[in-house]
Amino acid sequence: MKKILIYFTLAFVFILGCSNGDSDIVAPFVEITSPRDGEGVTPPITVTASATDDEEVIWVEFFIDGIAVFSDSDPPYSYIWEASELDDLSGHTIYAKAADGSDNTAVSDEIAIWINMTGWDFSIRETAHTSSSASLAWTPYPAGGGAYSAHYSTTVGVDTTDPAGISVGLTDSSTTIGGLSPSTTYYFRVFFRKESNLVGSDEISVTTDEAGSINWISVSGGGFSRGALDGSSGLEGALPVRWITVGDFCISETEITCAQFGEFIAAGGYNDSTFWSAEGWAKRIDKDWTAPEKWNEGTVGWLNGVDYPNNPVVGVSFYEAEAFANWAGGRLPTEAEWEYAARGTLGTDENGDGYPEGYRFPWGDEFYMGGEVHCNYLAEGTPYDDGFEFSSPVGTFENGASIFGVMDMSGNVAEWCLDWFDNTYYWDNVFDNPAGPETGTEKTVRGGHYLLQGYDDGGFYCRTTARTGK
Repeated sequence: MKKILIYFTLAFVFILGCSNGDSDIVAPFVEITSPRDGEGVTPPITVTASATDDEEVIWVEFFIDGIAVFSDSDPPYSYIWEASELDDLSGHTIYAKAADGSDNTAVSDEIAIWINMTGWDFSIRETAHTSSSASLAWTPYPAGGGAYSAHYSTTVGVDTTDPAGISVGLTDSSTTIGGLSPSTTYYFRVFFRKESNLVGSDEISVTTDEAGSINWISVSGGGFSRGALDGSSGLEGALPVRWITVGDFCISETEITCAQFGEFIAAGGYNDSTFWSAEGWAKRIDKDWTAPEKWNEGTVGWLNGVDYPNNPVVGVSFYEAEAFANWAGGRLPTEAEWEYAARGTLGTDENGDGYPEGYRFPWGDEFYMGGEVHCNYLAEGTPYDDGFEFSSPVGTFENGASIFGVMDMSGNVAEWCLDWFDNTYYWDNVFDNPAGPETGTEKTVRGGHYLLQGYDDGGFYCRTTARTGK
């Protein structure tokens, strides 16, 4: 019986405790209302807070960089922070704590602000976008110095841990970020670093245009016998044949079109030194380049400009090609990568080293294999007329694709590679990801073009082993 009485007594006390409504256990709600999180503020700074509760709020206390600095008992709750001795661009944190008459307390979310002594409006704006790029601009820091970096993400809340689209120069106040996906919304912020201080702009969103951007072909790296086994006249620079390897890389499915290059022009690519090498930018300024040669001029034989959106862009110097590649988020291929993507790893083992040599042309070992035309090539009056007087739209000859699916690697127009050109470079014992000579006076050109009829065995200059420099 005693045990039963004890159990009932405990249960009764528990029920009485739960039913007691005289005690307030609801904490206040408090938040910083000014300044805003991430804002740059000029001293003196008025810090304000809002605090609510089901009974009277007794006090609100303000904390700057984790230290209590002021307590206010009368709404509106505020604190005047002089902050006159702080360094410009220095970052600080603010939060508030509130209490009610029942000693319930609560703490607000912490906000981060930075000191803006100069009154700098560090906000960014979109100036242009394409299917694969976004151009941003902002007002530079008035006191000069420091460095900017642009960061972006496909989700809100961009910070410096997100991919850096590009780091821009000390005095630049604009940048173009390439390599973006079409029809995608991106969020951007620009960050400014000066000494140990880092501040960020506001965040904006940009939605890229629909496809029309570069289609990338993923190429798995491997080994192949680089060079020309036949040693034909005119191919001495493709000797000796050496087994080399390249790593994984991506390459554009086709030659760059006028439409794609037009996006680079429209995005301000000729006005942004970010994408140009120092030598290239000096050349651009000296020559006053604003577009490729004969662009939009309608010159006979130059199918170049907005009227030929699907034809390969021509009249492009190495420096312009290099700048476009940087803007598009890539680079020009090395000569070894180009040859690997063009000739593949099939074919016969002619030199008996145990490995196939790769094709003489992207599609096989015969130029007119099966009596068919496989590329744009000047062959008027022959059974193999390609049907075009000048260049052809990219990807026209699907039967001319390499084993990796890369188009127009032979004929149509020739293509720049990243390497300096040296007719004797193949004698150097570089077998793993060769990148060409360290210096030179010419850059490597591969693939041939439609005006090169060549020798008696048609397509001589369209061979995957043919090399030259410009």
